[in-house]
Amino acid sequence: MQPDPSPAEPYDAVIIGGAIAGAGTAITLLRKHPAARVLVVERSERFEKKVGEATVECSALWLTAALGLGRTLAEHHLPKHGLRFFFDEGRGGDLADLDELGPKRQAAMTSFHLDRPRLDGQALAAAADRGAEVARPAAVRGIELADAAAGRPLHRLTVEAAGAEPREVAARWLIDASGRRGVLARKLGLQEKLADHPISSSWARWDGVADADGPAVQGPDPADPRMPRIPAPRGLSTNHFCGHGWWSWVIPLKGGRTSVGLTFDRRLFEPPPLSASRAGSQKQRYEAFVRSAPGLSTLLADATMDASDFAAYRDCAFRSTAYAGEGWALVGDAASFLDPLYSPGLDHVAFSSYATAAMVADDLAAGGEPSARAAAVTRHNAEFVRSYENWYAAIYRGKYALLGDPELLTASYFMDIGSYYFGVLDSVVRGLDGFRRPPMGGLDLPSRVAPRVLAAVKDRMIRLAGVRRELGLTGPGRAAAGGAPRRRLAGSFELGPTAIRRYALGVRLWLRTEAATALARAKRGRRPGLAEGPGAAAGPNLRPAAAA
Repeated sequence: MQPDPSPAEPYDAVIIGGAIAGAGTAITLLRKHPAARVLVVERSERFEKKVGEATVECSALWLTAALGLGRTLAEHHLPKHGLRFFFDEGRGGDLADLDELGPKRQAAMTSFHLDRPRLDGQALAAAADRGAEVARPAAVRGIELADAAAGRPLHRLTVEAAGAEPREVAARWLIDASGRRGVLARKLGLQEKLADHPISSSWARWDGVADADGPAVQGPDPADPRMPRIPAPRGLSTNHFCGHGWWSWVIPLKGGRTSVGLTFDRRLFEPPPLSASRAGSQKQRYEAFVRSAPGLSTLLADATMDASDFAAYRDCAFRSTAYAGEGWALVGDAASFLDPLYSPGLDHVAFSSYATAAMVADDLAAGGEPSARAAAVTRHNAEFVRSYENWYAAIYRGKYALLGDPELLTASYFMDIGSYYFGVLDSVVRGLDGFRRPPMGGLDLPSRVAPRVLAAVKDRMIRLAGVRRELGLTGPGRAAAGGAPRRRLAGSFELGPTAIRRYALGVRLWLRTEAATALARAKRGRRPGLAEGPGAAAGPNLRPAAAA
């Protein structure tokens, strides 16, 4: 459908980008303010494959309850049975030989593995059904932002739709949902790389990946599986394969394909060259590494990579210095991205999309009253900037130094996910307007204290991980000592007291690991306190030497 307004009849909102962030913003805005005139401009004729193929609980709730896509998700996408981790400590070999962390039962809260092109198309169709106009394929040109002081109360831009003459469009709000292209964010010079978090990622889709619950992995006799039998299928988890400084995801998709990614901190790890005399391309090094990595080699033994589907980001993490201004806003990846670990990307889309739509709906209901709009924009910016900074400090800064240590990552996992359940998920389960406020973005006591506590404990664990590698308690040293695979298969996370108990379990595991490390140092004739040294220098500001 192509728009045909005159500039004298402005849209209430023009949204640049029609994938899930833009379509979701349109749906929420029209639910909250049904009379709004909304135009969504999508440049592609068909949505392309992209990452962001796994939800967690908040984004699943947003998709189902806020956007009304529950039946679509059930019919066209796969259920997700939690996060599962396998650890490579240099032992090599089969999937059944790796340490394992994950749920033994299906999760209490719904989440999904997504066919993103299909989901994006379904969401855009839902936005159109709700009343949004859609220009597709179409491009936005010549953006002239509103400036009330200069006598320009409306944004003006040109929409160039296929098969139609360029058309000037006016809008009260302009929302950038164009993904990492950041059409508006780049125009305003708002984007900046997170230089302190040099995370790179490569991925592709594969055919013929082995079923983690099938005979290729579990052996020919179902009565005597190679791995402990659990009620929740391992193959429907978002499976993570972890080593020092890196992790790889394996995400099953509807129809039989599998997304396989490799993400790493360049200060600690790089995919090795193909040989001493041949470095190989980025694609070749990615494929060679995931095919040979312990556990992954089991799943990919007979699989074929779609080479045309390979993609990579050298710098995953970036942010915007502002999320909104005088009648404009950024949502989803057009605003920021932090890290794919724990699948938080669609959560950020959910919170930024819902909060932006609610802010615009409030502004339209108030007739665009300038002081109320300015106050809302100021609060919106402050909360989202604080949320990004707090999440980074609490969860991700230096985190990749823990990925090769099963004990410490297990402790961190229970603390991270436990706090997510009782500190983040609970707020949106109690009411969808919980999505108005990004996690850890407020000035209330929990939002100020929680990130400091989580960051302090994580930074302590990072230093402890370096000492443990020195002592051979994890990594190749432990593998050389002949340690058997360790498994921690726990019940799924739930809201309420269960989440607090899971957090407390993480604290106990961390303190137990502290004590075991101190004892190991004492037995070697060294003072049991933690001192900085080679391999222990992985604090909040990692240096390349930490990889040595």
